Amino acid sequence: MTTYNFEVSRELPADPATIYRAWRSNEGHSAMTGAMASVDPVVRGAFTAWDGYIEGRTSDLEPDHDGPEAAVEY
Repeated sequence: MTTYNFEVSRELPADPATIYRAWRSNEGHSAMTGAMASVDPVVRGAFTAWDGYIEGRTSDLEPDHDGPEAAVEY
C-alpha cells in the first residue's frame, strides 16, 4: 500500500487549548468541520469524520507541547 505524508495548517481565532479540546470531542469536531464526527480521545482511539468518509486512529497526543498536537493515522 502506498502511504503519503502531509501537513495541514490553518490559523483559527481561538487559543490552542480550546481548539485541541474541540478537535478531540465529538461535538467540537463536528461543529468545526460541519459534518458528523466521532472521536475516542485517547492514544490508539478510533475516530471518524465527515459522516464516516474519513476514519483512522490517533497515534499520539501532545496537549502540553508548544501547541496542542495530535498525530493521526488514516
